[in-house]
Amino acid sequence: MGSVPSSVSQSKMTGGKRNTNTFIITFKTASIPKHLKIGYIRVSVLVYTPNPLRCCKCQKFGHGQKACRVRETYATCGQAGHNNDRCSNELKCANCTGNHSAFSKSCPKWIFEKHDAIVTVNTAAKTSEKVLKWR
Repeated sequence: MGSVPSSVSQSKMTGGKRNTNTFIITFKTASIPKHLKIGYIRVSVLVYTPNPLRCCKCQKFGHGQKACRVRETYATCGQAGHNNDRCSNELKCANCTGNHSAFSKSCPKWIFEKHDAIVTVNTAAKTSEKVLKWR
């Protein structure tokens, strides 16, 4: 019969919803199927890895702004103590001091955090498969 999803949610864009062909499906099994049959269509399944959590207050990774205890840092210039949409300072990342904004996906720190998230998801999936086999 195949795997039955335990929940389905449509992918959202920051700032509101938009139509996409991406859905996040949660399974109650230790491993995910390679594909799903939806109606008469066979759809490939990929593991979802969320983007790294970045604080919008201090721009650092690993926590959100509600839990942040550090001074506000502007995402575009990396300077602490101001948050100005009309900032004329040069681009400077608050995480790696590179010449890009803190929200750039080309930031070496963002790439490291994303890779770490992928490794964590893959390790968790392998661990849960082993637990299932031992039962």
